Amino acid sequence: MRLFELIKQSYKLRDSLRPKYAFLLFSPWIVLLVALMPLWWASVARIAHALGLPDDAPVKGHPSEVAFFFSMFAALLVWVALTSIAYGVLTALFLRYVAGWDWSRIWQLLYESRAPEHWIRPASRP
Repeated sequence: MRLFELIKQSYKLRDSLRPKYAFLLFSPWIVLLVALMPLWWASVARIAHALGLPDDAPVKGHPSEVAFFFSMFAALLVWVALTSIAYGVLTALFLRYVAGWDWSRIWQLLYESRAPEHWIRPASRP
């Protein structure tokens, strides 16, 4: 039950942040997803090669069609999970060593979704 509370709190934080801080907090994740897309594409190409799919032929109708699409979807899920973990670690390290935050403050922001007061829009404050 705690997981659903954390997800709900995270969405509340996202909706109540000032645009500048929301952009600074969430845009690097999108950049990281796009930057790591060639790795996902390479893994899909390796899966296709391992399943014996020819490079110049369509997948539809091939005996390994279902296995390929399932593997591609699984690779996508793993890719998003690894990217999310990398983003969390990089954000924590950035806040610690560049911004000079202490670990408890970083934990409050990234895990408990409690941002500093000046990050919250005035209309959203309780």
